[in-house]
Amino acid sequence: MNVVSGKVAFGIALIVLLVGGFVVYMKFFKKTTTVEKREKFRDLFIFFGPPACGKGTLAARLKDELKFISVSTGDVLRQNVAQETELGKKAQPLMAKGELVPDELINAMIRDWLEKQSATRSPIILDGYPRTVQQAKTLVEMLKGSKNNEFRLRIMRFTVSEQEAVDRIVCRVVCSNKSCQKVYSTKALKSKVEGICDVCGSPLSKRCDDTEDVIKKRFNDYMKSESEMLNFFKEAGVEIQTISAEQPMQKVFEAFKEVAGVNAISES
Repeated sequence: MNVVSGKVAFGIALIVLLVGGFVVYMKFFKKTTTVEKREKFRDLFIFFGPPACGKGTLAARLKDELKFISVSTGDVLRQNVAQETELGKKAQPLMAKGELVPDELINAMIRDWLEKQSATRSPIILDGYPRTVQQAKTLVEMLKGSKNNEFRLRIMRFTVSEQEAVDRIVCRVVCSNKSCQKVYSTKALKSKVEGICDVCGSPLSKRCDDTEDVIKKRFNDYMKSESEMLNFFKEAGVEIQTISAEQPMQKVFEAFKEVAGVNAISES
């Protein structure tokens, strides 16, 4: 009996040891795989959402608190003009005359900018690009190239009702200082001194076209454009993740971190 009991005890101990070793191995394997994925891919976010959904506010917070990089087409245009690049020299006369810069130049500038971002692993938000289905097609092809294939395209859609958008914009006031332009709300985000910007002390002003009829038209025009863009990305196999922007910004921020896995990104 003692011999049998000893064998049983040895067998149980061996099983426990093997199971414990397997658990430790799986934890290590999972951690290693996650690190490899983080090293291989770098998130490139595109935000979709109608006027007043809070895309800009969220992007600014991600930039300040989580070291995201946010770049707009205006940024890359100004950089190229200031640095007198070949692309900048082509765009400058058009900008001086107030004419639209063609997609070909915008696409080339975005491609060039992305190729120069290898020095950091910070996630990137493309602000205001792509604006058309043709630009979206170019971006998808661009990311297949050997110089940009480290990027993983992430589409984030922020939803808000038409009435909520109207209510937010009707109450919106903006700093009149063009180098500041901080946004306030006479309802939800008041300045400390009425009519005065907290940041720079300039007067706050309201856009003359922030009326209910104009806002509704802008909202509906945007939704049609968004539908076309999202349909393209779906057909291209890009996952689209949706977050309700009806909730307070803090909850939107937390929801974004959870959906996008930002905590894991910031730890790597």
